[in-house]
Amino acid sequence: MSRINNICKLVDVMDTLLLAFKITNWCNLTCNNCRGRSSVSCTPQLMDINLIAKYISEFKKLPYNVIESVTLRGGEATAPYSLGDYEYIPNCLDVIRGNDMIPVLQTNGMWGRNNILRKRILGDLYNVWEKYKSKAPVLEISLSGFYDNISSVAKILTEFGYNQKYSYGIETWITGNEISEKSLDAQRELLVRMCRYGLRFKACDNGVYLISNELNNIIIFNYDFSPLVPIEPKAVPVEVGCPWVHKDYLEIDNVGNATLNGEYRTQIQNRPLATVVAELMARTK
Repeated sequence: MSRINNICKLVDVMDTLLLAFKITNWCNLTCNNCRGRSSVSCTPQLMDINLIAKYISEFKKLPYNVIESVTLRGGEATAPYSLGDYEYIPNCLDVIRGNDMIPVLQTNGMWGRNNILRKRILGDLYNVWEKYKSKAPVLEISLSGFYDNISSVAKILTEFGYNQKYSYGIETWITGNEISEKSLDAQRELLVRMCRYGLRFKACDNGVYLISNELNNIIIFNYDFSPLVPIEPKAVPVEVGCPWVHKDYLEIDNVGNATLNGEYRTQIQNRPLATVVAELMARTK
């Protein structure tokens, strides 16, 4: 069974809790859907790694069926690289994996156009796999309906083709909600490159597309790729779980707030995480 399917098996249980850290509000894009919360004009304040380690340790002890992955997001989670800090993300990944959790790096992938950043970020993710040899880190790329980052994503996937070790040591999810009509040709280029390097996709009844080869898995969520199905004419519907299928989603940000399901928020204020989560859960009743 693939590692992706193992994660999906975990989230089949609905009474689960997922943890994410909003490590910064800074983002290299200014998309309409979140520019009030994250943009290039935001102060690039990074979350303390010691706090990340503390919260993960407390999270694992909560009386819930916690999902064994931890997401680093923003803003733009790769912001430290753009700001000249090349140690922050590797240290975060090591803290997460050292706590026996799967690191998930959420990004818009615009760094794919930068040859140096592309090799560094993929190399840092692979190094986590190389060190621990299990529970491969996940690269989650959000395709934007406001900026055309398809070409950047294509360059990242091309790197998987040139460097097969990345396919062994990094899982890739491609997610999102919208794609403009003008991006259709870029989408086709993306899938053509996947096929060129032996990555196959299958159209699913529920709108999920699974792309896989013997080495790695790539999942695409929430897109209508029907115009592109002829690229893989023998594609057949497949059943695949969705990592977002969970009951509750806990996000801790870089200024000391905890938010449950994007709706219920409170300040942590040095309280135990169990106390904070209990307060948020009570507000959902």
